[in-house]
Amino acid sequence: MSNEEWKEIERLGWFPDNMPETTKVKIFVSNTGKVKRSSYKKWNKNNKGYSNIKEYFYVLQTNRGKQRNDSKERIEKYGLYQHVLINGKAYSVHRLVAEAFIPNPENKPQVDHIDERRDNNNIDNLRWCTNIENQQYLSKEKREEQKIAKTKIKPEYKKIATKMFFKDFSTLKSVSNYFKTELSINLSSETIRMMIIDELKKEKYDEIKKSSIKDENTIIVIKYLWLTGNSAKNIAVRLNNKFNTKLYTEYMIIDVLKKIFNKKIWDSLKTKNIKEYFDKDFIKYLYKEIIINKKSIMSIEKITSFPRHSIKKILNMIDEGIYDELFNERIKI
Repeated sequence: MSNEEWKEIERLGWFPDNMPETTKVKIFVSNTGKVKRSSYKKWNKNNKGYSNIKEYFYVLQTNRGKQRNDSKERIEKYGLYQHVLINGKAYSVHRLVAEAFIPNPENKPQVDHIDERRDNNNIDNLRWCTNIENQQYLSKEKREEQKIAKTKIKPEYKKIATKMFFKDFSTLKSVSNYFKTELSINLSSETIRMMIIDELKKEKYDEIKKSSIKDENTIIVIKYLWLTGNSAKNIAVRLNNKFNTKLYTEYMIIDVLKKIFNKKIWDSLKTKNIKEYFDKDFIKYLYKEIIINKKSIMSIEKITSFPRHSIKKILNMIDEGIYDELFNERIKI
């Protein structure tokens, strides 16, 4: 395009350091789908002086998302979405072009490629749209493709996916890989999930996926791990490793945590530094198990994954009377 135009994406600019003569790094996108970084000046610590950094054109990359699993035929027909890495973060090129050149007064969330070529990021090929509009814009040919793809999912495939996911504790991704390697069928993780929901009906799927954990010791461990800064996903991984199983999922852990904390406490704990949270229930648990039920510190360490030196420290604090007020109300255990 002879009349190529460039516009700055101001929100992506940054200053590389705080020195007085350092200039801002600016990001520009063209109406043809190119992205570049401006030349700029920054402080060089090694030379103890300023360095002039030249203008740089970003490499358009295609190695993100579900499109990596697309067939050769599909890639030849529709191309691949392109992105660039700017200051360590990935940005879709078609969205940058639309943001810079195409007004969006209705604040529509998606950008559609009019000719359905995902690598054609020319301004004339893009438009803002809603999810519903995006589906309506699909060509007759592409709609027919989707229809054919759905008919290829046989009832027995749904049963296989459901059994692998719930009985064999496979992940959605591993089920997808099984279909690809063993049955030569390319199904995304999202398609597998929809197959399972369709097989079980959504209510039953949600009920099984979020099946509750009732073991008291496990609940104590989950609560402690979360209060000390572990994510629900990390807790599930730790429990699965500890008990050599695939039973525990992120959804189950979140379900347990929501039952432990009411909404007000849950929201406040998510926003504050939870490592500073004083978990009285855990101290009461140690008091009950070690002092009253006479369990060994080593056995509690195995149950809770809480280091024995920390358990001893809490027990010493109990002996020193630091928690007297706490146990006056709990002495009936």
